[in-house]
Amino acid sequence: PVSEPYGDAPIEIPGVIEAEFFDIGGEGIAYHNKNIDRNEGSFLRPQEAVEIDTDGVVNWVSYIFNGEWLRYSVNVLATGFYVVSMNAASLNPENGMHWSLWVDVEEGCPSEADITNQILKVDEPMYLGTEGYLLFDEF
Repeated sequence: PVSEPYGDAPIEIPGVIEAEFFDIGGEGIAYHNKNIDRNEGSFLRPQEAVEIDTDGVVNWVSYIFNGEWLRYSVNVLATGFYVVSMNAASLNPENGMHWSLWVDVEEGCPSEADITNQILKVDEPMYLGTEGYLLFDEF
């Protein structure tokens, strides 16, 4: 099985990818979530075992564990260089903040050692959390 875009079409780049709009397809296809016992379906995607929280205005993916991943279908409208930024937070930041961005991954999430198609890796061991959110510098 393959994942399908959330909504009517892939997300257009340049543009904004909102974390909660990951692909449709279920566990192991559109996402991988280790702590499925915590989630009973979010308000936005009740059939998906990914924690999505809200403050009534803004939505976000929460309780992300090492090894979890989300897949997004995108349509890059023009070849070029793009700025990537993200908001991130941690209430328990002992291990810093680590995330990667891959393109054209056929299935699952590549291992940390596999850098094939990896276009961005952020490894910020000094990130101490904000108990709110942090806007990372542009990479």
